[in-house]
Amino acid sequence: MENILLVEPAYKNKYPPIGLMKISTFHKEYKKDYVKFVKGIEDFEDKKWDRIYITTLFTFDFDVVVKTINHYKNYVVNPQSDIIVGGILSSLLPEKIEKATGIKPFTGQVTCASMIGYPEYKNINVDIQPLDYDILSEIEYQYPVGNSYIGYTSRGCPNKCKFCAVPTLEPEFNTTNNITRQIKAINEKYGEKRNLMLMDNNILYSPYLKDITEELKDLGFKRGEKTFKKPNYSKEVLKRIKRREAISKLAYRKDIEKDIILLIDEIKKIKVKKDIEKTLEEFKQNIILEETLGSKLKFIKQNIALLDHFYEKEKRQNKLVRYVDFNQGTDARLLTEEKMSYLSQIDIRPYRIAFDDIKLKNIYLKAMKIAASFGIKHFSNYILFNYQDTPKEFWDRLKLNIDLAEEIGAKDLFSFPMKYAPIENTDRKFIGKSWDKKTISSIYAILNAKKGIVPRNKNYFKNAFGETKEEFLKILSYPRDFIIYRNYFRDLGFTKKWEELFLTLTTEEKKILRRFQCGEKILTENLILIELFNLEKVSKNRMDKLNKHLIKKNIKVSENELYKLSLGLSKFKMCGMKNIEEYVNEKYSKQIRLG
Repeated sequence: MENILLVEPAYKNKYPPIGLMKISTFHKEYKKDYVKFVKGIEDFEDKKWDRIYITTLFTFDFDVVVKTINHYKNYVVNPQSDIIVGGILSSLLPEKIEKATGIKPFTGQVTCASMIGYPEYKNINVDIQPLDYDILSEIEYQYPVGNSYIGYTSRGCPNKCKFCAVPTLEPEFNTTNNITRQIKAINEKYGEKRNLMLMDNNILYSPYLKDITEELKDLGFKRGEKTFKKPNYSKEVLKRIKRREAISKLAYRKDIEKDIILLIDEIKKIKVKKDIEKTLEEFKQNIILEETLGSKLKFIKQNIALLDHFYEKEKRQNKLVRYVDFNQGTDARLLTEEKMSYLSQIDIRPYRIAFDDIKLKNIYLKAMKIAASFGIKHFSNYILFNYQDTPKEFWDRLKLNIDLAEEIGAKDLFSFPMKYAPIENTDRKFIGKSWDKKTISSIYAILNAKKGIVPRNKNYFKNAFGETKEEFLKILSYPRDFIIYRNYFRDLGFTKKWEELFLTLTTEEKKILRRFQCGEKILTENLILIELFNLEKVSKNRMDKLNKHLIKKNIKVSENELYKLSLGLSKFKMCGMKNIEEYVNEKYSKQIRLG
């Protein structure tokens, strides 16, 4: 038995590490190895692992990935042979990873176990192994879709979009035809999941779309049918404990102890019909009376038939509809009524369509209306920006969705803006031809209120993005906190003062202001520009501290005095409570003494 460590760097991500979950299945099922999963950097003192796998995701996470790889080189005998780095980033930038770490990464998919050093398992395709959901319980991090089925029915995409990484990662389109096997394997081993996250890059290109949808219907995703019932979670936890015990009770000791606590918590949640309530309570009480976690587990195992009986008698729960999410979006150019007739037979929520360019407007509208004509009510789409578009075209696409949602009767239509960066870049600093640093920053400030999405709500859109493109451009020029806390600064009158100053600027002065907003150091004697520069430093955090001290000292100020005070604080680069106290006390020393 080998000791295997799986590592995901400490970046934030929505999806669990699918590649590592497949590798874990391979090592446990075929090699009977001990497998541990960690997220981020952990220390293991003098322990040496037989093999460490490190996954990678986005290229802009390059620095954290390199730091992670270099850290774990200390925990193997030979880093070059005992550490395997794989995933998206390493497949896109293998030379940069090798230069920064000294380790040549694995690129592409592990379609044969011999590719990762196990020639005796050359007939095992690691890439099609079922996901090992057990490893997710070993870390504190919670993936938003960690309890869904996650899979593919196809790989690759025929399009060769310059902004996309798929042509490099999956250059050939092919159908996998194993979604049924994957889901049934997950059901049998880990219990049923409610929803399915399909990661196909271009599902509409598949010649087997009709067969795929029929397959999904048979798996319980037929539109309108309620087929999901909450599983017996305590039984699933107990099965996980047994799987870990079968490999090594000692190695998995901490994870097993954590699972026993979870198991007991799940048992406590069971509610049954009145006729056996007393028996259930006695069962729960007996678990409490056992002194150690080990004896508690032993008691539960000895009475597993009784536990099953409680679940059979559990108060009836309504079955739920299951949803399919084609998470990478569908290609509007390929959607036809025939294809939509197939897709509409399964419950899709949301239906995702990419809207990457205003030039695709008519194609996009046609696709959305086709989907709506087949009863689709929940939509989401990806809005690429900072590429070859302009801020005005970006606004046009968002506004089009607001109007379209009403026209097609959509219950939800979320726009999800995605900033373009070249796949070879190792950070997020890229600025497109028609964009600048301030514009990008302001868009993120607007999106902050709704956590990155733009809902269909007209009033929200009007307040956040403006009624016209010209108003949108003006909003983009506001100081950052005036955007994030727009109601707060509007109510204070600060936004109005900023607008009055801004309207007096000439075209050339507006360019100077924008250069300052983009980070350029500018010296000027123009009093209006100086005031606008100072307003850039006004923040909600500073205002809260200022108001707190004014209340503490019982100092009452007018709206105009508060405005002047906030401008005065701009002289402090880092403005702590001490700076504010000294500044206010100096300004109002006489009033404070009288108080």
